[in-house]
Amino acid sequence: QTRYNFFPISNNKVISYLRINMGPDGGIARIRVFGEVYILPELIPYDKDIDLVSIEYGGLALACSNSHYGKPQNLIAPGRGNCMGDGWETARQPNRPPVYRKGDDGLIILPGFDWAILKLGLPGNVTSIDVDTNFYKGNYPESCLIEGCYLPDTYNDKFKSTDYNSDEIVWKPLLVRSRLGSNQIQTFSIN
Repeated sequence: QTRYNFFPISNNKVISYLRINMGPDGGIARIRVFGEVYILPELIPYDKDIDLVSIEYGGLALACSNSHYGKPQNLIAPGRGNCMGDGWETARQPNRPPVYRKGDDGLIILPGFDWAILKLGLPGNVTSIDVDTNFYKGNYPESCLIEGCYLPDTYNDKFKSTDYNSDEIVWKPLLVRSRLGSNQIQTFSIN
C-alpha cells in the first residue's frame, strides 16, 4: 500500500516541536509521531485533580481484549470524541445469548467482558472517574466495572504478553459494576 509511509526513527532525545518540510508540492493528510511521553514535573498542577490516565500526562493503553472498531488509545486522548470511531468500540460479544436476562441487581447477566488495560501516566489517589459515551446512542455498553492496581513500571512487558490475569497482579475494584447511559459524561465518585 502506498498510502502509508512508516519511517522508524533512531532517537533517544526528548523533543517538544516538529518542523515538517515537504516538496516540491502536494499534500499530507495527517502525521502521526509515535513515542513515549516525557513528563516535566514542573508542568503538573499539584493544587487540583488531574486526569491521571490522560495521554497528556503520560497515560498509555497497554492491551485490550477487542479493538474491532476503535482502539483503546482513544480512551485517553484529550477532549471528547468527535465520532464513534474516535472512541473504543468492540465487536459483538461472541458468547452473546439470543436474549439477555436481568440479574437480581437489575443489570443484565453478561457472558463476559471486553477489557482494556490503561497505565496511568502518574500514580495517584483516584477520587472520581468520568465515563463518556459521547456519540454512542444505540450501542453504548449497559454497564462498566473499573479495577485498579499499583505495580512498578517493570510490569509493562507483562501486560503486553498474554498473561493479563496473572496471580502476581491483584486488581482491586475502584468502581463497582455501574449502569451507563447513552451519549453523556457519567461521573462516578470514588471513596
